[in-house]
Amino acid sequence: EVETRERHFEQSAHPWVPHPCRATVTSSGGVPRLTYVSRLGSSGGGGRAHPLTHRHPQHPRPAIPGRGRFGQTASTAAMASGGAAGAAEHVGNLARVGGAAYSAAMGLATIAGCGYVSVCTLAFVFQRRLQYFPTKEHPPRVTTLPEVCQGIEEFSVRTEDGLLLQGWHWPAPPSGKHAKVSLLQLHGNAGSRHNRLYWAHHTRSKLGCAVTLLDYRGYGGSEGSATESGMIKDGKAGIQWAATRAAESGSKLVLHLESIGSAAGLNAAAGLREGGGATGIAIAGIVVEGGLSSCVEIAQKLFSFLPLTLLMKDKWDGTCAAATSLDPDMPFMSMHGDHDEIVPLWCGRKLFDSVQGRKVWKEFKRGGHNNLMEQPGYFEALDNFYTDEVGA
Repeated sequence: EVETRERHFEQSAHPWVPHPCRATVTSSGGVPRLTYVSRLGSSGGGGRAHPLTHRHPQHPRPAIPGRGRFGQTASTAAMASGGAAGAAEHVGNLARVGGAAYSAAMGLATIAGCGYVSVCTLAFVFQRRLQYFPTKEHPPRVTTLPEVCQGIEEFSVRTEDGLLLQGWHWPAPPSGKHAKVSLLQLHGNAGSRHNRLYWAHHTRSKLGCAVTLLDYRGYGGSEGSATESGMIKDGKAGIQWAATRAAESGSKLVLHLESIGSAAGLNAAAGLREGGGATGIAIAGIVVEGGLSSCVEIAQKLFSFLPLTLLMKDKWDGTCAAATSLDPDMPFMSMHGDHDEIVPLWCGRKLFDSVQGRKVWKEFKRGGHNNLMEQPGYFEALDNFYTDEVGA
């Protein structure tokens, strides 16, 4: 809607409006606009309609001392000119600051990216040094061990890929309660068989069974260096040797698998079963102590910022499948501490749940990863398993 109103102005009343003239106020969309037409335009004065902000050509605005053409004082004009220059300089400064901030951000991102790549590279190159902690040297000769350890026999066995492994075999005491049980222990990722001698002594003396301790490649004087595939081969060689020795003495072979030894032993047993290498090998039972479902799952919990599924060489992620493939008639027992600081309880439980046959879950309150044998009920649980499940 357009509304037009006309008024006549006299110069005496409106000194900035040319006279005589006609003013027109037009309102469109709520925005008023004032125009005027000088009456002189009709008498040949060349007058035209102009906005109020512009003067009629024949009636220029009177000059006022100290003001410019547009009514600005000299100081105002200078300030305006200086303000424009200052604004331009300010914009330039902001641009320079923004550019510097962008460059700094890109520099930091580059440094962070290079640092992350470096961490991934180091983790990939040195990962086995972070996963396996072997005592490589030969333990003391059995002839130099304390008198309580007399009777231990040294032996060696060769793997399918030609490496020579070292081990100890401690026959059962003649009057032992479980003299017909022969244990093969596959230990964890640190130390050597020498570090398991204390466990072997108490297990043998309390339960009256035979104990065999085997060192993987790279451990305790054994040749080679530790890898997942290599340790599975070592487990196969150890099981074959221990099964032969148990058959000679009329004993039942029970695997006692500690920590990562659970992964090595279960994969080895499954490999022998699937590959036909288990012919003539009878495993009467398996005990897992601080067992794990896989190494990569534990590592992901600790180093979630690293792409470990891509970086890890030895994931041990086939352990649960190996446990599932075991003979369902073979008894299985899992022993785990609910305060295990190395292999979380959920990881051991996942492995236990993968077993399909006869199984026993033994959880030790306040038990850690390396002190289960010190917990009340440890040897009693083994005693019951050998008696009730293994039948020896």
